[in-house]
Amino acid sequence: MIYFTAFRSPATIEQLLLSIRSLVEIGGYKGDILVLTDRTRDALVSQLPNLEPARLWVYNTEPTDFAGYVASKYAILDIDWAAQFQPVAFMDPDIVFDADVAPLLATIARGDRIAAPLEPFSPLATAPSVGSGLLQLDGLSPRSAAGVNCGTIGIPNIAAHATALRTIRTIILNRADAFGRENSGWIDQEAANYVSFRLADFDTASITPYCRFGGWSENDTNVAHRAGLVHFWPAGKSEAKVAAMRAYRERLDALLGPI
Repeated sequence: MIYFTAFRSPATIEQLLLSIRSLVEIGGYKGDILVLTDRTRDALVSQLPNLEPARLWVYNTEPTDFAGYVASKYAILDIDWAAQFQPVAFMDPDIVFDADVAPLLATIARGDRIAAPLEPFSPLATAPSVGSGLLQLDGLSPRSAAGVNCGTIGIPNIAAHATALRTIRTIILNRADAFGRENSGWIDQEAANYVSFRLADFDTASITPYCRFGGWSENDTNVAHRAGLVHFWPAGKSEAKVAAMRAYRERLDALLGPI
């Protein structure tokens, strides 16, 4: 099962729709999709004509602040029936799938650790966005290790990894309550990287080759380099991400022809 979170902002919902359409139409995904959202299932079904309604699950929740939004991906722990799926993969809504996702999911399923792609440009020792501050508070030295990006998380088995996932959520919410729920910076990335370094030892090798980051330049989204997915978080604000995602999808359609 692949799952997403998307709340409130019309631009974020449009990202979600673009992402799911690419997952089904280009990624060739045949499995179930879960969306944690404040929108109704009927509203999403009506905007996803190429997705069989029986494959779409919706879990309604309504976080009200930044901390709630970024912690919402870990609400998968509260959905008892989600544990029947193996593997489970979380995807941010600002992702366009550009190749068959079966190899990516098979790689996650074969693993025994939580998987996330490397951010090679974010050193754990110095980049606050991937938890350098938390590691420094503990007197730890990750040396030259790079952080991971938690916009894509592969979970081979929810029950087996529940402790790590629950610990990440607890750190997010505890630090948000202590330092401000609306001004918590990169706390979801910080918490996940901290737990990976201290406890879970995320697998950074297996799915990194399938993931690219798009939004800095046209070279980031060259359709000749299709590998699996492009994460558009560098593109900026929600509306800019939608525009970048649409432009990339148009280039894919021009290359691949009618779906």
